[in-house]
Amino acid sequence: MPFTPFHFGVGLAMKSVLLRRFHLGFFIALQVVIDLESLYNLVQHRYPVHRFLHTFVGATLLAVASSALVLPMVIWWRGTQENAAVSSPGRIFASLLATALFATWSHVVLDGIMHKDAQPFWPISAANPMLRLIGVGPLHLACVALGLLGGYVLALRIAMTDDRIASP
Repeated sequence: MPFTPFHFGVGLAMKSVLLRRFHLGFFIALQVVIDLESLYNLVQHRYPVHRFLHTFVGATLLAVASSALVLPMVIWWRGTQENAAVSSPGRIFASLLATALFATWSHVVLDGIMHKDAQPFWPISAANPMLRLIGVGPLHLACVALGLLGGYVLALRIAMTDDRIASP
């Protein structure tokens, strides 16, 4: 994606479905972290621009490591909330990891469709079978549509149930 926010639409759609089990802020942060790799490579004039974090191996390692790093903060944050439901650290970690894997893998797929320098299956293969599965315009439109639909559904769910957006 040329701009990281296009990725956010996919996350907003998922948040609208999995309300309390999906960490939207964490999803967004991981999108930015992955694209910081590309920004660094662009600034340094390094090619390919989409490297390790844009592979399923790199994305998976980032998902696991970031979930482990964020877990203590989420546990602490939940402990400061008056009405927070009690969740075990294992359940919280599972929801963080599921969010992180969805965030990083969806990023690899979206960028794999769009960028010819991406090698999503490295080190197994340098090929990119996802490249141009759909056009760039329809891909951007799908991301924006998912974001709009997700935002609408999320707003309805919150309004109808008076449910909080806060993740577990």
